[in-house]
Amino acid sequence: MIDNSIGESYNSVPYHGHAFAHTDINHLSALGALFSLSPKLPSQANVLEVGCAEGRNLFPLAVRYPKAKFLGIDLSSKQIAVAEDRRKKLDLDNISFLVQDVLSMESKDAFDFIIIHGLYSWVPEDARIPLLARAQSLLAPNGLIYVSYNTLPGWHFRNILRDFLLYATRNCISTDDRLRAARESLAIWSKAHSNPLTAGHQMIGTMLNSLNHLPDWYIFHELLENHNNPLYFSRFVEEASAANLQYVCDAELATVSDYDLPEAAQSAVRTLADDMLSHEQFNDFIRQRMFRRSLLTQKNLSIPRSNFAAEVEKLFFSSPLIPTSRSTTGTTFEDPHGVEVVVEDKPLASALTALSSTWPGSLAFNDIHAATSTAGGISRAELGQNLFHCLMQGTVFPHREAVALPSKVEDFPQLSPLTCLEATWDNHVTSFKHEDIVLSKEERFLATLLDGKHSKAALAKLMQEKFAIGEEDVTRILDKMREHALL
Repeated sequence: MIDNSIGESYNSVPYHGHAFAHTDINHLSALGALFSLSPKLPSQANVLEVGCAEGRNLFPLAVRYPKAKFLGIDLSSKQIAVAEDRRKKLDLDNISFLVQDVLSMESKDAFDFIIIHGLYSWVPEDARIPLLARAQSLLAPNGLIYVSYNTLPGWHFRNILRDFLLYATRNCISTDDRLRAARESLAIWSKAHSNPLTAGHQMIGTMLNSLNHLPDWYIFHELLENHNNPLYFSRFVEEASAANLQYVCDAELATVSDYDLPEAAQSAVRTLADDMLSHEQFNDFIRQRMFRRSLLTQKNLSIPRSNFAAEVEKLFFSSPLIPTSRSTTGTTFEDPHGVEVVVEDKPLASALTALSSTWPGSLAFNDIHAATSTAGGISRAELGQNLFHCLMQGTVFPHREAVALPSKVEDFPQLSPLTCLEATWDNHVTSFKHEDIVLSKEERFLATLLDGKHSKAALAKLMQEKFAIGEEDVTRILDKMREHALL
């Protein structure tokens, strides 16, 4: 058994999580294919989530892929009871939940994807390799394991907060007393950092301010748990190898590239590194990285890491970049955060413009290649290389199967039954691209009405009565929902 106290802890303070975008099996399958592996298509997959909590990460996947199978296990009986109750309300027969320790788990069927989110750093250190070894034994021959964990060196700073809170609450017995004392201590300590004396004080002050907006369950499990053992990426790779697994890539490719680093930092990393793994570790030192999302696969598989342009041709892509202007020097695009990106290469600009026109949906490589003909065309190999660079920069996202979404808001807008139900739980709902979307109170109320039975005019009237907002505001909210892949 990993540690029986972990289940008791989450029974006492349930973890009210949400969907985690990088665990989307369409995304994970695409990454596996990009690295010349042969993972299962998401629509046909058998998926296990270890530490599933109340099922918020698995439900959206089960709804999107009705022919796939999903199993969520957790040590907390209270959280599994909530998940099972919600499963019954959604009438889903392709997902199940069990109170189960993964170390003693048996399964007659291998799993194509195993998701271990928010668990690896929160178990005793001597349980980590056995955890991965058990996952390896449950994994299909071409399967993928997603593991997220707190990392050093970034967590050295966060550990100051954790050590402070553990000491400040050392005399508290009950959970409620520990949380109350933690909040009071954070408020007092925040004042000491209002006028930082050093860069270290400033960093601690920034982290303290961020904690003021986080819920009690997050504070408790992130900073007050018995176990929270961050580790270096290089150590994680060694532990994976000991469990007959190997590192594939990070689920967020842009975080391991050095495109966005200053030239001096890029040069330093490339000079110090002698292989791909050490490059990523030195990159973590430069970035003071605090968190990773690593993909693992069976140790006996060959990963060439040299044929990316060819593998790109087998995938679908989407991009949120919006073209804003064109000039003789290039096309200017804007990302969702308002950051401008200037693309001088005309065929690539045409490709990105085509992707923008289908957002939040996707395009196949062949369709993207055809779009470049308006700018004189480009070879398939060159487009593949350009798209791979865009992936590494985080401006384009890969998919193994097509993402088909409406290009306009229908006259009778409709959310999935799950999204409507999610809006009654809290203000977090999940998009069709497995992204967590936080709703305003107006958006949340509207979401509960989007059952396909109300026209846009009827919705506008109901919103006017409830919030005194006009039809233009409702149209704006619906357009935003479509852009976020909710409709």
